Amino acid sequence: MSTDPGNQGTAPDPSPVDPGAVGGEAVPGGGAPRLVGLGWVLWLTPMLSVVVPFTVLLGAFGDSDDGLTALVFLVGLVLPMGSVYGFGVWMSRQGSVRPWELPLVVCAAVLGVLWVGYLRIEWFSLVGLVSGCLVLALAGAAVVWSSRPGPARAVIAVGVVLGLCSVVVGVSWGQERVEDVRENRELGREVAALSHPIAALEASGWKPGSVSVRSAEDDIRAEVVYEPSRSVVWERGFRLTVFTVVVEQGEPGVPEWVGCADGAESDRCERRGAVMVDDGSEAPLPSMSAWVEVEEGILAVLSTDVPTEKDGTPTMEFPELDMVDLGERVRGVEGEDAQALVREAL
Repeated sequence: MSTDPGNQGTAPDPSPVDPGAVGGEAVPGGGAPRLVGLGWVLWLTPMLSVVVPFTVLLGAFGDSDDGLTALVFLVGLVLPMGSVYGFGVWMSRQGSVRPWELPLVVCAAVLGVLWVGYLRIEWFSLVGLVSGCLVLALAGAAVVWSSRPGPARAVIAVGVVLGLCSVVVGVSWGQERVEDVRENRELGREVAALSHPIAALEASGWKPGSVSVRSAEDDIRAEVVYEPSRSVVWERGFRLTVFTVVVEQGEPGVPEWVGCADGAESDRCERRGAVMVDDGSEAPLPSMSAWVEVEEGILAVLSTDVPTEKDGTPTMEFPELDMVDLGERVRGVEGEDAQALVREAL
């Protein structure tokens, strides 16, 4: 009986197989690990998306002396860590040589959405948070399940998750920028169309941060907010605001109705030339205002804005400012100069 070497059985491929490499291929003995893995993702992702931010906020703003708060915070730490560890243990028992892949993808999805929420806080909602985490976690898991086994696929899956987050943030910022440009063009045309100049501060170290036009008691008032450079005011949050007020009957200097009339005895009011200063820098909530008529019938009000805590306590000491000098540097601008002011504030 002749033997044909070509008819002999082919030896099995000795290369190792990763039974859990795609997140749960069928294992000896039956079962559907991939389906159960999907269940892990669908449970673990919403849980992490709610517990993690809640725990972070509790740790940042909670009362550390409250025993119940400390207990809830501890549970908030142990529950996510234990769940992620349990997911990894389950993956390992299915025979996966990389049991950390899917847990890593889920964690990356949750952290990525929290990062997006931090950058775009106006988008925040519980439903949006959970939904975003689920979409990204499933996208990353799909990459793991559909890719060839290998250590690089976890990196690719996490890269896809973080890349999607970056795209969302980039597109939203681009759309916001386009909308800002459109709104500022409309505002520039509105400012240029005013029948009177608007007051603007022309002093080094101060840059316009925003320009607005609003109606107040049948008058249209323009408001320009100025932000200082670090060379002028070191603390962040301090601002100057310049209001434009149209006086019905113009008179030289600052009108008497302002409140600091000539000859009035006051520790706060001081008139120096065309500028009158109301000095409240020693008040519990310090402030200063300078009043000056930039043109006949056009009054400029230059006032300070000190950042405060929620209870109204100032977060900084009042800076040293020469309000008279700043008041003297207020000018009236209109037409193209007013439009240029709006563009500068963009």
